[in-house]
Amino acid sequence: MTNVMILQLASLLVLGTGADLVDRAGLDAPSPQAPAPTPPEPTPPQPPAPDPSPDPTPKPNPKPKPKPRPNPTPDPVPPTPLPTPGPTPNPPTPPMNPHG
Repeated sequence: MTNVMILQLASLLVLGTGADLVDRAGLDAPSPQAPAPTPPEPTPPQPPAPDPSPDPTPKPNPKPKPKPRPNPTPDPVPPTPLPTPGPTPNPPTPPMNPHG
């Protein structure tokens, strides 16, 4: 490689892309003889961007929630009564020991 190529590569690494070289050298500045550049066409006004901050006031729901329908309940069935136990019989008494 020649010294010129090395210097060109080094300048590219230091200065960046070729567009940067033109900007830094001032070559894109209009010369006094050149006609003034035409201004760009005016763009139509755009609607304002929505505010990204959340609204502190809650917004009402657009449509109300439907009311829950009551489930048709069958007639309540009374619980079956448990049989009441009668008096517990006393255990049979052992026979008396006549020899005792």
